[in-house]
Amino acid sequence: MRGGFYLNSLKNLNQKEKVEMEKTELFLIRRKKRITLKQIADYVGCSISLLSLYENDKAILDKNKQIKYQEFITNY
Repeated sequence: MRGGFYLNSLKNLNQKEKVEMEKTELFLIRRKKRITLKQIADYVGCSISLLSLYENDKAILDKNKQIKYQEFITNY
């Protein structure tokens, strides 16, 4: 029954909260897989510092870079 509660909670999240949750999950997956920011930066085509700022909610990546960031982590 807990799973049902979780799914209902997700439905009540607004779009920004869903994106933040996904970003946090990607960060945790990245750390678990031991993927460095340098590896992602080389793939995405941006600086390590930009990715660090993005992961710490101090910068925004454009949509294409967000997609590449997610692709790299999920396909690694």
